[in-house]
Amino acid sequence: MMYTPENLIRDGRFKILYDNEEENVRADIVSRLQKYIDECPYKDKKNYGHLCNLLTCMAVYEALQSKGLTKGDAIEEIKKAMYTAVEPMRIANINEAKEEGYIEKIKEEHRQQMLETYGVGWDFEFPECERDEFTYLIKKCIYDETFKKYSYPELGPLFCHVDEILNGDLEKIEFTYTGQLCVNAKPCDYRFRYRKE
Repeated sequence: MMYTPENLIRDGRFKILYDNEEENVRADIVSRLQKYIDECPYKDKKNYGHLCNLLTCMAVYEALQSKGLTKGDAIEEIKKAMYTAVEPMRIANINEAKEEGYIEKIKEEHRQQMLETYGVGWDFEFPECERDEFTYLIKKCIYDETFKKYSYPELGPLFCHVDEILNGDLEKIEFTYTGQLCVNAKPCDYRFRYRKE
């Protein structure tokens, strides 16, 4: 996939926010996004989906402040855009997790998806776990690395919270962790297991 501002905006979580902005703000977002694309060391085929959201988020954050929003208000706009965009995924996860064999299914599917969509810059592994649980460990994350590079640590937790939105309300599944790189600088140690009756 070509890394252009237009593609990243179209395929990411900020398209509706972008479309609803005035023309001058949209032009500002595109200009800032192009700069981030040019500077980004993580542009490979696997990372495209991540960078649609990561790089666009920083461009949007800056452009919203440039038009007069406070940092807090800009963050609220970003949260609203992102969390609205993932709502269909949350509902799909809730429904899917009601089915028998959910852990066994995601153990295979999620593992394969990560291998296919986590490219250069990531360091992750799948520790041994019980048959009826699934766990993975992220030791290096391009969100954490990028937000630190540009001194935007406040943006990382917004993305970490998406994991809680998608997995925190699963009826039969317990989603736990003790670390998130962007939140407490500990490796993300995500674990899914069936809730005890």
